Amino acid sequence: MNKKDLDTRIEIYSEYKKGRALQELSRSYEMNFSTLRYMVKFIDKYGIEEYTKSNHYSNDLKEHLIQRVINHEDSTFNIALEGGLKSRTQLVDIVKKYRENGYNIVERKRGCLTVKKKDKKTLEDENKKLKQENEYLKAQLEYSKKLRAVVQSRKNRQQKKK
Repeated sequence: MNKKDLDTRIEIYSEYKKGRALQELSRSYEMNFSTLRYMVKFIDKYGIEEYTKSNHYSNDLKEHLIQRVINHEDSTFNIALEGGLKSRTQLVDIVKKYRENGYNIVERKRGCLTVKKKDKKTLEDENKKLKQENEYLKAQLEYSKKLRAVVQSRKNRQQKKK
């Protein structure tokens, strides 16, 4: 969630606390009513600080929540709220990935992907190879043009003989 979205959500929560109805806030901010309702319940239960901080959920917590969903112990809304997830859809995604991966919990890799830098020698070799390929293709094109010209001239000569 980016800073702008977070600020908007905090503004929505403060307006809700001032007495505006969730249905009205949902329409005016063009947000899903269920999402707003979950956000308000989460902030009421855990506080605005918990809502604004970035969380990483342990595999044990995920396993516990998944089992509760699979066993139909409660709604995903209530299970996610009790588990401290910032949205119900996080729980839905966790369960979906769990089922897709053969009932194994998937640990998402975090951070930037490291890209291997090609060393200068590899780039030079690749450049040389591409230049050679380019020369070969140019020669092939020239050969094709000359061959076409020879064939055309032979056709012209045959037509003149007739």
